[in-house]
Amino acid sequence: KMSKNVSIRGARLEFAARFKAAIENFRNVSLLCDTLKWESSRQEQSRGIAALFASLPVEMIMNIFSFVAGKGAANRELVGICWSPLSPPQLSEGFLVAVRKRPLWSWEAGMGYFDTLSVLAPKKRCVLHDSRLDRQHTTFTYHREYALDRHFEADAKEAQVFEATVKPLL
Repeated sequence: KMSKNVSIRGARLEFAARFKAAIENFRNVSLLCDTLKWESSRQEQSRGIAALFASLPVEMIMNIFSFVAGKGAANRELVGICWSPLSPPQLSEGFLVAVRKRPLWSWEAGMGYFDTLSVLAPKKRCVLHDSRLDRQHTTFTYHREYALDRHFEADAKEAQVFEATVKPLL
């Protein structure tokens, strides 16, 4: 049993399954919202919600069941984040917000660390999944959203980042 004084790293390792589930739930809700927006924009108004759901792929149906089985209040908050995401500010005065997601190193994965950043490219934003533990050992995850002008995947080369972000300033 853990003591009352637990480091953040220790808590993330001890309760990794709970935190990973919260992150997966966020990603499921985000995928659901994206699919519903995309489908509703291309469906005719008269077809209704039944036709909308009938057109969803099996993977999405499984995600919907996962969403329904989750905690109501937490999922409502996630849907709010996913349905109405932040928009990046208009580029002015040469100010650019860019993020390069670093890969999870193999030694980190081997020790039980996990990915806590979702980069949602089409929406130009990233979400940091800030996993916490309170004194009673209750786990919770804040999903902190940040708007971006540009993003780079974990496998992006330094030259790509330089060309897109620094070179135009020179």
